[in-house]
Amino acid sequence: MITLAAFIKSKMEKKESRTLNQRLAGGATGAALADYATNSSPASFVVRNERDRLNARRIFVIGSTTEPTDKYEKEAEKYNDLVQVDTIEHYHNITFKAQAWVQLLSSCPKTPAFIIKLDDDVMVDRVGMAYLVDRYSTSRRILGCRVLRHGSVVRNPASKWYLSHNEYHDSDLGTYCQGMAYVFSGDQLRHMRENILRVQFLWMDDWYVTRALLSGSNTTLLDLSDHYCSTNSDEELL
Repeated sequence: MITLAAFIKSKMEKKESRTLNQRLAGGATGAALADYATNSSPASFVVRNERDRLNARRIFVIGSTTEPTDKYEKEAEKYNDLVQVDTIEHYHNITFKAQAWVQLLSSCPKTPAFIIKLDDDVMVDRVGMAYLVDRYSTSRRILGCRVLRHGSVVRNPASKWYLSHNEYHDSDLGTYCQGMAYVFSGDQLRHMRENILRVQFLWMDDWYVTRALLSGSNTTLLDLSDHYCSTNSDEELL
């Protein structure tokens, strides 16, 4: 069984980012997460063992394109790590990608023990991730991320993050995870899939997955904020 499935939000045209990720992760047969490039030596067996033991699978989720698809088909054939969703590439359509990977994973005969969702410009400490997976390997219904509490609702129509009252009527987004990277246990996938037909749709995919789809699952929230490093300001993260 796959220990960790990594779903990476990407776009058709961002092949360069995917290629870097694929090379750092060891190509088609390598582990499934982006990684910091590390100078190694025969003595560095601990780091290599952590990578091998993670047993991870990387999948990029992309939308549709009007461009010729030959080069993307070659990429998919080479790396076997692309999932294409029939939706136009736009940040208001990212939630459709989330629905697709939730449905895909929940239909697997054996679901991964953990799922990590990443943006394609995010790098992950693989040794730290392996430690996290090991530490919570017997835990159920957990979600780890940089936690956003009492997220504000932007009502300024000029803002990229504007939400109309029709899209979201409350004045507070509540507690949810920043979308650039979060990890959760696979035992929640079935509940998340069933919630797709129950909960409010929102184009903010981080809120949709980590709050709406996980609502009613009695999830234990692990705040990993101290382990995140971002060049964004606090205002940009909200």
